[in-house]
Amino acid sequence: ITQKPTGESLYRHYPDRIVKSMPNSFDTFNDYDTLDVVVDDGDEIVALDNFGGLLLQFKKNTLYIIDVATEPEFLKATYKYRGIPNVNAYFRTDFGVIFANSYGAYFFNGESIKELVVKTIEKV
Repeated sequence: ITQKPTGESLYRHYPDRIVKSMPNSFDTFNDYDTLDVVVDDGDEIVALDNFGGLLLQFKKNTLYIIDVATEPEFLKATYKYRGIPNVNAYFRTDFGVIFANSYGAYFFNGESIKELVVKTIEKV
């Protein structure tokens, strides 16, 4: 990790915050330009992905779908028990996002979530 002259790290980890960049400044992030969807809920962000103008914020227990195609952004949907345990529990296809947790496997097509497996998945 690179250190600033003051000893402060150039990299920061925010377990519960999305930091945005300014338009056409894709590698510049300011502390004041954030997207705080649901904070201080005891659940940290595991993964972020986008599909069809929507940002999928996967936490360990909950999936939040945020409309980022409009200004200002807004929380479009909340899905309890649709979070993922780690970043390896989802992947994106040309048709949507597939993800799984201990409750089942799911497919998000840009409009709704379809259940692929409707029973509890045992850990291997």
